[in-house]
Amino acid sequence: YFNFIMQVSPECDCYQCNDAPIVPDIGILASLDPVAIDQCSADMVNEAVGITGSKLSSSYKKGTDKFKTIYPEIDWSVQLEYGEKLGIGSRKYELVKI
Repeated sequence: YFNFIMQVSPECDCYQCNDAPIVPDIGILASLDPVAIDQCSADMVNEAVGITGSKLSSSYKKGTDKFKTIYPEIDWSVQLEYGEKLGIGSRKYELVKI
C-alpha cells in the first residue's frame, strides 16, 4: 500500500473542487498493512504544523487533530478501529524513514 501525503485537502479528494491544503506536503508512505499506513498517515498530518489561512482556522500547532478541527462531529478513527477489529491490519506501526 502507498499513501501520498501531499496537498492534503480539507474535503474529500473526490470533490470536483477543493480548498487549499491544510498542512505542507509530508511525503510518501509504503506498508504491507493498510490499517497501519492509514494510522501513520493521520498521525503525520496531525503532527504537522497547519498552514495558516487554510480551512483549519485554528489548531495549527503540532499534535492537534486537524481532521477533528474541520469536522468536529466526525470521529475519523472509527474506520481504523473497525479495520483492526476485522483483522485487516493493526493500528500499531514502526515508522522507518529512508
